[in-house]
Amino acid sequence: MSTNGVTVRFNLQQHYGENLLLGRFRLYVTTSEDPLDFGMPDPVVQAARAEAGHRKPEQAAAIIDYYRSIDAEFWEAAPGHRHCQ
Repeated sequence: MSTNGVTVRFNLQQHYGENLLLGRFRLYVTTSEDPLDFGMPDPVVQAARAEAGHRKPEQAAAIIDYYRSIDAEFWEAAPGHRHCQ
């Protein structure tokens, strides 16, 4: 319950198999006019906003590097993704 008396309830249902659980996720609630500003570095934001199929190599690298920096455990455990260098 918030200080203004508003309660927000979320029901998360996973349908991905018995032993597969959602590891980490974030849920944002905002009244901001610019709700896409999650504090990511500007090059990553600009790359994500680029039109599909038209990203420059340095934009793709910015995205990959950012996700490598925030989820190193995934990249260590996922040898099939090593080609994203």
